Amino acid sequence: VVLVENGKVTPFATGLDDPKGVATFQKWIYVADKTRVYRFDESGKRELFAPENVFPTDPLFLNDVAVDPESGNVYVSDSGDKKGSGGAVYRIAPNGAVTVVADTKTIPELHTPNGVCLDGASFLLVGDFGTGNLFRVKLSDRSFEKVADGLGAVDGIAWDHFGRLFVSDWKGGKVHVIPRPGEKPVLFAEGLQRAADLCY
Repeated sequence: VVLVENGKVTPFATGLDDPKGVATFQKWIYVADKTRVYRFDESGKRELFAPENVFPTDPLFLNDVAVDPESGNVYVSDSGDKKGSGGAVYRIAPNGAVTVVADTKTIPELHTPNGVCLDGASFLLVGDFGTGNLFRVKLSDRSFEKVADGLGAVDGIAWDHFGRLFVSDWKGGKVHVIPRPGEKPVLFAEGLQRAADLCY
């Protein structure tokens, strides 16, 4: 993980296996690293926040990360074998306890969960890399609805300050925007090589 500041790139965290999603909360930076989640302080000091053995099932490919700014709960997607098996989304409480938020038992259509993004304090958006679907999961009971489809290989999901939701398509090199909840996605940008994670 590197820090880019004023055009200068410096290493922030080294010695990881395959880091993917990064999210911040208070003084912590959380990083999904294949089968575990680390957290770092501002100086780069590393702490194993969620080791492989605390997950309900063996994680295969931990991917995106989101943190609830109110509770400090960390949400991380596991893209499984990237062929449609073993995918899940987990919640890691501040004390390190891990629970399942979504998997193929709760969302039978779930193929390869990737992007995760909070929708207020009560819902989590989950983008599916394998199907192009976008799901909205109610955190209290794990019920869900499909809010959009046709989004390609969904990777990153991010809100802007106007309530627009941006969704990147890794394979298609595109970014779509959902102007308002319930509206159809609109093509925002295309022609990218690989549109991976994004932030606003």
